Amino acid sequence: MQILLYSFYAPYYDIWKNWFFILLVAHKRTPSTLPLESHWDIWSSRARKSRKGLDQPRISTIFLRTPTPHTTPKAGVAVGNQPGKQMRISGKILDDLLRKVLTKLLASTNQIMTSRGPAREITGILLELERPLARLSRSETRGRPFSSLGEFLWYLSRDNRLDFIRYYIPDYDNETEDGETIYGGYGPRIFRQRCQDQLRNVVKQLRDNPTSRRAVIQIFNAEDIERRHSEIPCTCTLQFLIRRNRLHMLTTMRSNDAYIGLPHDIFCFTLLQEVLARTLGVALGPYSHFVGSLHLYDENRDEAKQYLDEGVQATIAMPAMPNGDPWSAIRKVLDAEFRIRRGEEIDADEWGVGPYWANLIRLLQVYAARRSGAKARIKMLKAKMASTTFSPYIDGPRPPRRRRPARKTPPPPRQLSLSF
Repeated sequence: MQILLYSFYAPYYDIWKNWFFILLVAHKRTPSTLPLESHWDIWSSRARKSRKGLDQPRISTIFLRTPTPHTTPKAGVAVGNQPGKQMRISGKILDDLLRKVLTKLLASTNQIMTSRGPAREITGILLELERPLARLSRSETRGRPFSSLGEFLWYLSRDNRLDFIRYYIPDYDNETEDGETIYGGYGPRIFRQRCQDQLRNVVKQLRDNPTSRRAVIQIFNAEDIERRHSEIPCTCTLQFLIRRNRLHMLTTMRSNDAYIGLPHDIFCFTLLQEVLARTLGVALGPYSHFVGSLHLYDENRDEAKQYLDEGVQATIAMPAMPNGDPWSAIRKVLDAEFRIRRGEEIDADEWGVGPYWANLIRLLQVYAARRSGAKARIKMLKAKMASTTFSPYIDGPRPPRRRRPARKTPPPPRQLSLSF
């Protein structure tokens, strides 16, 4: 049944609004999907549209229809990539997320011009990684454990020196302002933010109150946009929640490069999540990654297509971090990294950190050997690895397959025409 209502011009707006509520409440078939205010907003909006362009009061006949209830999209189903509409993508492994994200971005029509060039963008997107141990891409183009591990240790070094991270990611040369440091480096912000060790504060907060919602690390600062910088942090906050004895992590990003930055960020943050889970003695929960502007630069479109052309990747996960407080081993790994970067020869077995952390030291050694072209040393280090998980990365990209040349069809025999 429809309600027949008559409305006069604006001076009687409040009077008719009150009568509207009385009639709507009195009606026995009042829909319960929306509050009364929402019904009035819908009705009054239609009334205004019907009076648009008229200067004289008039009587309008408005039929109020019951609005369709709002339905929440299922997980992993996009509701659109227009600005203001949220998208949610979930996956069990990193490659699941990358394939879905890059497919959406390649098809996106939202083009923006950034300081680094044109890009396609999705706004307000939530990414969920169900298995944080599957933080490495198995792709030959996106599988980068060496630079990701180097960036993670740069964070834990509590420093923002350029010479550390340049060794693993030379592109940081473009982001320094003084030739020695990176203004947006995460290390000082996590461990020395206004004389506060934020990571220690989070651990204390969750030990004192395991269900706390205050365990948040702030990366982005108000001072970051006070004046122009070469680069400021893309990460805003890192939040940790313990639910059902599992540590959940929620990262909020203002901006994220889907092809270059996203794989590194997920690797580093899920590894930090695992470090905190071992520190607190709880299990590892899922990882959530919210991005305000997730984009793909036009210069990386061909590379993104190449990644998608590789097909579905095999499931690969890093070995689980050993139980117990990891910080003693982390300090030794940081010391070993410094020596390796200086060119010293060390034996990972002599550092007393156990197989898991010794494998990470050997990965750093493999990277150093690859930079110097010492193939025999790479082979020796691979043989000492306690896990075969990293073997595909140690071996490096496989050479492209040589395609057999297409068999040429012989031309038909030439017919000679003889004339007498």
